[in-house]
Amino acid sequence: MATVDFHAQSRAAQDRLRGALAGTDPPTPLAKRLGAPARHVPGFLACLAGLAGLAAIAVAGFGAATGEAVQPKPFTAGYVALGALAVFGLLDAIARKRAVRVLPYAPGVYVFSRVVVDARSDVLDVVPLAELEPSASGRDLQLRGSASFDFPGEAGALPAIQAAKAEPVGDDKHENPLNPLAEPLMPSPLAPTDPFERHVPLWARLRLVVAVLVGGAAGFGLYTARNQASDDRAFDAAKQADTVDGWNAYLRSGLRHADEVKQSLLPRAELRVAVKKASVDAILDYQKSHPGMIEAEVKTALTEALARELAAAAKEGTLAALDAFDGKRKGHGLDADLQKARDAVYVAALGKWKARKGTAPEAVTAMAALVGFSQKNKGATVEIRFRRLPSATLGNADKFVTKMPKFNGETSYTSRYFDATHMAAHEEALGKTVVASLSEVFSKEILTAKVGAPIAEGDPPPKVTVPTLLVEYHTEWNTTAYSSDKPRGILCGVVVKWAVTFHVPPSTSWTTALEFTGTPSMKQILGWANKPYPKPGEMEEDIYSAIRKAAFEGIEGKIVGALFGTP
Repeated sequence: MATVDFHAQSRAAQDRLRGALAGTDPPTPLAKRLGAPARHVPGFLACLAGLAGLAAIAVAGFGAATGEAVQPKPFTAGYVALGALAVFGLLDAIARKRAVRVLPYAPGVYVFSRVVVDARSDVLDVVPLAELEPSASGRDLQLRGSASFDFPGEAGALPAIQAAKAEPVGDDKHENPLNPLAEPLMPSPLAPTDPFERHVPLWARLRLVVAVLVGGAAGFGLYTARNQASDDRAFDAAKQADTVDGWNAYLRSGLRHADEVKQSLLPRAELRVAVKKASVDAILDYQKSHPGMIEAEVKTALTEALARELAAAAKEGTLAALDAFDGKRKGHGLDADLQKARDAVYVAALGKWKARKGTAPEAVTAMAALVGFSQKNKGATVEIRFRRLPSATLGNADKFVTKMPKFNGETSYTSRYFDATHMAAHEEALGKTVVASLSEVFSKEILTAKVGAPIAEGDPPPKVTVPTLLVEYHTEWNTTAYSSDKPRGILCGVVVKWAVTFHVPPSTSWTTALEFTGTPSMKQILGWANKPYPKPGEMEEDIYSAIRKAAFEGIEGKIVGALFGTP
């Protein structure tokens, strides 16, 4: 087999071959098979493989919400390589198809009487017919030997080929007309002399370089565009979900919107999580871990959380709960709301008092002033104080009994049973009752009460600087006397006169008065007649004690009833 470059031949030889292949000039082919091998197909397949690879790598993780939307830089090499492969395959396929299309003859395999010419490209393979054995199979012709050729539908050429093979080889003059590749013996003087030249475009010669440059640039561009589009889609998906996990997933690979996510979108999502906990501490922890971020929104959320916490404290209805809130949340900025909540506690306390039955209508002003005093001074203690006034007539009673037949010495003096010592125990009992009644109505954080020191007899009324219930009284002789034969004795009737003033600084007060008349009980006197050997003064102590007790119970009922009533 010989190889002949068509473009290396003279123009005369080229024209002779073209004419022979076309069948217009001798020698004419005995058989032929037109067409060229599909040498462009591998190029197209390579192009498709590159494009498929680019598509596969581009869609992998595209817009993924799991933090893999943006492919890392090492992927660039894959895009560049696949892009170059696609461009090279396309250029190579086009170049190969063009090489066949621009041939100055119809590509194919031609059988002449002396040679078989494989003219499917511009480089011809020439096989002597003598090296091949012809045969037919049906309508097809086969040539086998140093090369193999098949000619579909050309079985009819078999006899001519066999005859050509049988013809003896002559001299050059004889053989020249039978060889389409031989130089013509007498070329036409009018024929062109410039041979056909091989013309391969620059892009075809440099298709590998072009593929690397263009394909690489296209691959890199696709990588960049794909990442941008995928980044945007992942951002949109995260924005639609708007959750902490979603934004963190985006930040694992997202780039284009990372600053916006870090500075506002993720902090807002995290703030919503903190807000859902309905806890001031959760907002404070968030504020501490996100310094300087979305400050206005954090401030609003914190204010709302503080307001909810204050409302919860206010719902308890106690100053202690409000004070605990105020102490725990320094600088809460809800001073006005806190004050309203405090005021509401006092209003509720006064309302509780007003709901009681039997209180004196004229005491409303004093009790309202008392609660207001406590509110203004953050608590108040009511003092119950007793002022025993000198008696104007008990001395007369003492003188009177000395003149009576049943006078029994000092034990018969009435004044000794109504002195400060005897009255102190009753004062203390009354004071405790008033304290207990006030404590029943008002909690200790609103009002407290205590029994103050008694005012010495003869001392002026005290200067009131705190809420004070001043109980003033004195005991007088009612000019009656009762004698007892057994045991021997004489007892006088008395009148206890009360004046009660409830002072609330600076000027509000409530007053009431009571006169209690106490006479010795004849039942008690007769009861002592049956007791053997009573001690001196024992009867008097018993009877006068009952009078004192009744006198204090009377004023107690009036004070407690008017000021505190019943639930």
